[in-house]
Amino acid sequence: MNFDQLALVAIILIAIAAMASDRFRYDLVAVLALLAAVVLGIVPQDSAFMGFSNGAVVTVAGVLIITRSIVATGALEPVSHILSERFESRWSLIAVFCATGAVLSAFMNNIGALALLMPVALAATARRGEHPGYLLMPLSFSTLLGGMTTLIGTPANLIISQIRQTAVSQPFDMFDFTPVGSVIAVAGVVWLVFIGWRLIPGRHLTVGEQRDSGRFLTELRVGANGIADFSSVPELEAALPVKVHGIVRENRRLFAPKNRQLFEIGDLMIVEAELDTLELLCDRYGFRLPGQIGVLSDDAEMIEAVVPADSIIQGSNLHTLEPADRWQIDIVAMARQSKRFEGRLADATLMPGDILIFRGDPSRIDTAISDLGLLPLAARSIRLRPRAALWAVAIFAVAIFLAASGIATPAVSFVAAVTMMLLTRVVSARDLYRRVEGPVLVLLAALIPIGEALRSTGTAELIAGYLLQLAGTAGPMWLLALTMLLAMGITPILNNVTTVVVLAPIVMALAYRAGLAPDAFLMAVAIGASTDFLTPVGHHNNTIIMGPGGYRFSDYWRCGLPVSILVFVIAMMLLPVVFRI
Repeated sequence: MNFDQLALVAIILIAIAAMASDRFRYDLVAVLALLAAVVLGIVPQDSAFMGFSNGAVVTVAGVLIITRSIVATGALEPVSHILSERFESRWSLIAVFCATGAVLSAFMNNIGALALLMPVALAATARRGEHPGYLLMPLSFSTLLGGMTTLIGTPANLIISQIRQTAVSQPFDMFDFTPVGSVIAVAGVVWLVFIGWRLIPGRHLTVGEQRDSGRFLTELRVGANGIADFSSVPELEAALPVKVHGIVRENRRLFAPKNRQLFEIGDLMIVEAELDTLELLCDRYGFRLPGQIGVLSDDAEMIEAVVPADSIIQGSNLHTLEPADRWQIDIVAMARQSKRFEGRLADATLMPGDILIFRGDPSRIDTAISDLGLLPLAARSIRLRPRAALWAVAIFAVAIFLAASGIATPAVSFVAAVTMMLLTRVVSARDLYRRVEGPVLVLLAALIPIGEALRSTGTAELIAGYLLQLAGTAGPMWLLALTMLLAMGITPILNNVTTVVVLAPIVMALAYRAGLAPDAFLMAVAIGASTDFLTPVGHHNNTIIMGPGGYRFSDYWRCGLPVSILVFVIAMMLLPVVFRI
């Protein structure tokens, strides 16, 4: 290995470790890795930001704007109405939500498909008096399966297509992914509908049995009534299902042992409890929630929203959001599924999957949720705009036709579609920029030069040579299986985009050195990178459903491992036939 190759491998390994630690934003890590490569001379300065002009990045931006605009016009409201009102049995709910999720995610971002369907799924299960855990995981998995079926189903497919274009001057077309991806998606959905959901622990729970999914961290101000009923922390914890993490008195944290902590009027308790317990404490015992509104019993509504991985507030503290000043609402509680937080509520650093409870006027909360890029856990009131909805769907359909027929590239097709939506006033210029997922685009644009450097420095070919030495006399099928397993093993630790950018140049070199056509290997990487069924951190959708579904880390592999095996088996049967290795 020469210096450039050693340095590039070191940069990639450090970036992978930083992303896997979940302590840093993906986009920040990607930019730092790119800058390090530029400083060391691995990536030329004039090529450092070529990713921002890459067709895959432009296409992703266009698809995100279009699909979010379609949702905003209310064009999909009839679908939501049918799903929430006309299917009552558990089996029919799972079947229709999974099938719809898979179809939608074939043509829109899979996070967008989940964001559209999750509030409807929560409402449907609540109406039946059932816990949503049996439905949300199959729905999330179905959106991932649907993303395997088309070029625009997931950013990873677009990156794979661009890498193929760089290598052989011909990208994958819109439906080149469909012959294998559609069979996998159908088989996966059938499995989830008939068998998979039965493997989820806690699927028989009712709404009142939350498996700790409904425990929120908040602060309560102690009033005179509270002291009359509970004079100390032990008395309160013995009487109600409440965990007291600390008491703040005159802006100072008390550090006395719990059995000696006595309440005083005006104390601020840092507590963890379910929402109904918090309501009881406020309504019956006179405790007050933080913020300007304070109690739960007046006309103000409480709405829950989850922090997605692409939200602009990820990494922020609650006190920096200033909800009372900006929207005249309060953030009164937070639920965290990953790392426990026992400090002050205002100091909590927001992470993907955190659930926030907003309180105030519903229209103001809707505005705040939209401005902050959160996903509401209740159906939002979307004003149906029939003319705009018709224009949006028609423009998107034309864009898909242009891209699929080869009349125009996907990037040109979807940028033209966005322009037409602006001209027809389907979307305003202000909303257009709000609907672009900046972190996703920065991640893509920063990693593309790193992937190109793997090829141009010969690092990919060098690593491929090592893999061939390890594989020995393994035949094409074994090499294809190795490629698939590598992608499936890496993506739950990182994310599908990073997996594709790092792995695709290596497997292309592997195929060429073995004297094989690379298409099947590239498709194996694309499919493996979308097989994120084993952990809640492998894909943003799995992170988002963790809190609302009340899942534990181990619940994912119980349901997801059979799906992963099914995907692997079908892919290994079809890829050699469809792409002829």
